[in-house]
Amino acid sequence: MYKNVDRSRRKRSNFLRSFYDHVVFTFSIATMHGLIHVVRSRRHIFERQVMDCLLRIFHFNQFVFRDRLLWMGLVMGAFGIATQQALEAWRRYETSPVVITIEKDFFNWDVENPSILICLRDKPASSYKIMEDFIKEYKITAEIKELDEYVNDLLFKTYYTYSSLEKYANGSKKELVSPDLYVELITRVSGKLETKQQKVKGTLWPKNVDSNYTRILTEFGLCHSFHSKLAYYFQITNFTREVPQTESDYQSITKNYKDEVLTFLQPQVFVKYLVFVTDSHEMIDITSHYHTGEQTTTALLAFNVIDIISDEAIRDLSPKQRNCKFNDDPHDLKHSPVYTYNLCRIECRINLALKYCNCTPHYYKRNADEQICNMAGMYCLSKHPEVVSLVDPKTEKSLCHCLQNCNLQAVTTEVVSSGGWFLTTRLSVEFQSFPKERYRRTLIFTKTDILIQIGGIYGLFLGCSVLSFIEISYFFTLRFIWGVLGNRRIKAEI
Repeated sequence: MYKNVDRSRRKRSNFLRSFYDHVVFTFSIATMHGLIHVVRSRRHIFERQVMDCLLRIFHFNQFVFRDRLLWMGLVMGAFGIATQQALEAWRRYETSPVVITIEKDFFNWDVENPSILICLRDKPASSYKIMEDFIKEYKITAEIKELDEYVNDLLFKTYYTYSSLEKYANGSKKELVSPDLYVELITRVSGKLETKQQKVKGTLWPKNVDSNYTRILTEFGLCHSFHSKLAYYFQITNFTREVPQTESDYQSITKNYKDEVLTFLQPQVFVKYLVFVTDSHEMIDITSHYHTGEQTTTALLAFNVIDIISDEAIRDLSPKQRNCKFNDDPHDLKHSPVYTYNLCRIECRINLALKYCNCTPHYYKRNADEQICNMAGMYCLSKHPEVVSLVDPKTEKSLCHCLQNCNLQAVTTEVVSSGGWFLTTRLSVEFQSFPKERYRRTLIFTKTDILIQIGGIYGLFLGCSVLSFIEISYFFTLRFIWGVLGNRRIKAEI
């Protein structure tokens, strides 16, 4: 029995001795500065006296490694400071590797023209005949005047006026049309604009571009979109499909500093309208700015743009690092094939509508398990103003966390002139003032920069390199298994 105990003690003693020798040997040949002094046994008399005085002051005079404590503290302190600085450099890389700079060499760039959306606020004269045919085709039990009032509520009410639909919620007015037929009814009854190329101030708008409008559904109802890249995804013909079945005919229209003034002219509108001038890579939402045109008036709008563009190099960063998203970035939007800031906000409104009223308005794309709001459902939405503001009324915190577009165009418009027109309603939109500056997102802190900075920090404080860390890892893994667990003795003379 005693022999077994002695054998066990000797084995443990041999293991500890082998472990100690292994650590001493590793530190003595390591290329990382300072480690050799932690295990060196022969000390200068000055080092011994200083450490003895310090240990007696702090009552650690019985400390076993008292003659090595100074260098242990120095190495650990240097490593701690280096690690803290390295983490700070990494935090900077994670949070702010991108800066926004101003460019003023406007002679050398082209500016993309924004998109123009016109939303008609009245039905065409032929709508009565269309509604009569609709009543017969779908066997709707309603008079033409009742359906006309119903269609007006369907076409021209928005989030801001849904409160007037209470008559459908309390039963004083009937739901005449199934929500599944809303898009079909809107497509038939709504007016349609025809665009003609007009020669204005010596140039054609658009230049060598098909000028047909695209009819899309928005939060303002059905609108006519011109020069919008996103209209392809939301046009009526593709509205119920997840992936559009037609090819996009979008062709970018750009303007150089030397080009003449470009003018969009719509000579025959006939009815009251809303006009939006917006980024061609963005979709309007209920908070978008617009101008109103009355019937038998003429209006001239001038717009200015400020571009914010991004270097392709920032694509390698995560959206959180660059604080923006590209249109083709991976995203979690369930109702849109592409990402934009406004489409993200629309996604939030859809989720809130489903949460509060268990339905979504007809002008949103929807999934198979989502119901379309009838008139009573849209009145339900009016009781929740946070659906529009996307701000919690209790906490005043944002209910929607959407990143800005990496490439965006800020458009400002002003009415240059307006007045009565004895013929038809007439609209002109001009790109008059070419921008003299633009903003660019530029990557200033790359992965190479972070590697160089962290390497320089550890080199400054510890005099080490990548090989030094590989060396330490090797000695405390493979060599540790071979030397210590194999109970092999290693003796380093230091």
